[in-house]
Amino acid sequence: MARSKNHQIKFYVSDEELLKLNKNVKKSMLNKSEFLRIVAIEKNVIVIEGLDNFVAQIKKIGVNINQIAKVINSGDVFDCRKDLQLAQKELNKIWQLLNLLVQKVQ
Repeated sequence: MARSKNHQIKFYVSDEELLKLNKNVKKSMLNKSEFLRIVAIEKNVIVIEGLDNFVAQIKKIGVNINQIAKVINSGDVFDCRKDLQLAQKELNKIWQLLNLLVQKVQ
């Protein structure tokens, strides 16, 4: 009887990767060949361009939030209105970037 799957693929993994792979195979209750075939063929790999810009915007928001927290903790709450407005603008930029990324993925 001829094999229905007659192409072999070889690749190397580290010791840690092999342990993780074997653990996942065992949890799946499939044999290693079936597991790898499903993971390789049926899973989609999504590449998102522009993620570095997204991360930079998130970092800016984090800085703004820290500045606002310092002002609030100092008891000088009246001076944080401009910081709140700036953080809101940055947050709106993040939402716009996130929406663009989601549209690219779909």
